[in-house]
Amino acid sequence: MSLDSLMDGLKRLADTMNKHGDLLRRSEALTRYALIDPLLLLVGWDVHDPERVRPEYAIGPERVDYALVRNGKPLFFVEAKALDGNLSGGTVQNINYCLQAGTPYLVVTDGRRWTVYDTHKAVPLDQKEVV
Repeated sequence: MSLDSLMDGLKRLADTMNKHGDLLRRSEALTRYALIDPLLLLVGWDVHDPERVRPEYAIGPERVDYALVRNGKPLFFVEAKALDGNLSGGTVQNINYCLQAGTPYLVVTDGRRWTVYDTHKAVPLDQKEVV
């Protein structure tokens, strides 16, 4: 993918946020559909390929919103929030899911903001944030 294609895709997502922000702020599911899925596709995670992207991935009796899979194992868990939602809610719980499953990274996103954590880094939570 070219940088121009990436920038065009990001502009379309920004337009979607501006046009439909009120609806997206009220619905995690709609935010996933309108913002998160398209961005995952844009950066190379085919949300239509269950070998690569597994929505509602089970960790025992619990579920994470997405598992992004490489070589048959989750590389990232993604916790989705409604647009402009609280990104810190549930982070500790999701890091624990990552530790249980051996998943190295957690992404928490509301479609606009994306925070990546190195879940296996042996430091306090506030120092696990990578990006």
